Order: sequence, then C-alpha cells, then structure tokens
Amino acid sequence: MTDEFENLCQSLFDDSAKHISVIKLLAKNTTGLSRSEIANALEMSSGGGLSVLLDELEASGFIASYRPYRLKKANSLYKVNDEFSLFYLKFMENKKHSGMESWQKISARPSWKSWSGLAFERICFKHIDKIKEALGLRVIQTSSSSWKSRSKFEDGAQIDLLIERGDFIINLCEIKFSESVFTIDKKYAIELRNKRARFIEESKTKKLVLIVMISSFGVSHDANYLELIENEVKLEDLF
Repeated sequence: MTDEFENLCQSLFDDSAKHISVIKLLAKNTTGLSRSEIANALEMSSGGGLSVLLDELEASGFIASYRPYRLKKANSLYKVNDEFSLFYLKFMENKKHSGMESWQKISARPSWKSWSGLAFERICFKHIDKIKEALGLRVIQTSSSSWKSRSKFEDGAQIDLLIERGDFIINLCEIKFSESVFTIDKKYAIELRNKRARFIEESKTKKLVLIVMISSFGVSHDANYLELIENEVKLEDLF
C-alpha cells in the first residue's frame, strides 16, 4: 500500500516523474496554483508540454481546475482532486506505520483534522450540482467559482465556493467539516461578516450576497446563524 501512489502514476503516465512532481506541489499548496505558478515552481516551460501534462492529470482525476470569480480560463487555479493522493502524501510518504495503534495516533493529530477538512472540501466540489439542487436552484441559471482577496495589507480573505445566480443573488458558500454539529462562535461570525464585506467591496457587485453553510453534520441554529446564514447544505444532501 505504501508504494501504491507511485505505482499508479507509473502505470498511467509515460513520464510519471513530472506528473508526480506536479501532484506533490499542488498538495502542498491547498488553495491552488495557476499554470504560471506551477511552471515557475518546477522550473518548467509554460508551453504545450505543461498543457498536456495538466490535461492528463485532470482527465485522470488527480487534479481539477477552478476558475476564479470573473477571471478568464487562463487564470484557472489547479488543485489536487484525488482524496487518496492527498492522504498518501500527508500520512504515508516516507513514513512507517503499522497496526491499529499507528492509525489511532494519526487520527488524533491536528494534521488529521486538516486533511479531513480538505477532503470534505474536495467532495463538495465534486457535487456542486447536488449543492445547487439542495439550494433549490435547479431551474435558475448559475455559475460557480472561487474568490480570493487581492489585498496585500490584510490577511487574504478567501471564499471556498461562489454561486452566482440568474436572479441577481450570489451565494457565498462556506465549507466546514466537523465531527458533530458545527457552531458559529463569535470569532467565526466576525470572520464571516468581514469576508462578505470584503468581497462586496472588491468585486463591486450590486447583487445581493447571501451566506450558505455547507457542513458535514449541520450547523447549530443559534443567534449567529440566524443573523448571518441564509441557507445550509449537509453532507447527506450530496448523495
């Protein structure tokens, strides 16, 4: 099992070393990298060879491309889309584990929670149509994208998923994994308010921006939820 990742890549690609290097690079940059950033980081030409490599990785399901809000396809960000690859590179590569005790130790670490959140996010991106259906958007024209603040002076606000609707509404979707019902505490409520305000300011949108929570087991309907959240989607809605 510890060699499965390399064996799989070698069986799929003639020059698998380059494909593996791209996957490893993107696994370390979970918010995604552009084509030019990948080329610069790996000291590769950004020409046709890289295009073929990225197309092969995307066609085989290892990576996926996401177009940022109101930007052209050339500005797409690439992310690792395969949950096993993320797990292997995080917990198995160059590590020795054996038995149930090792698994119990891994699952108790903060890195496990980080990986779980990332894997849940990838699952959500694979089921955007189901998310739209759960929000009652089957008959409304929509487009989906992501967004990251351009501010150089503050912590970069980032929105996991934006759904721009044909009814003059934008759903700002927050994706949160938790092992039980998620609670919006005071700190996170402030973060949500600031994120929505920053998006409206930078995008200069005139549309109504409503926050949607996408979570594993639902969100507690407390005062912060009632003030900030327009709708919610649970893991069970994706299947």
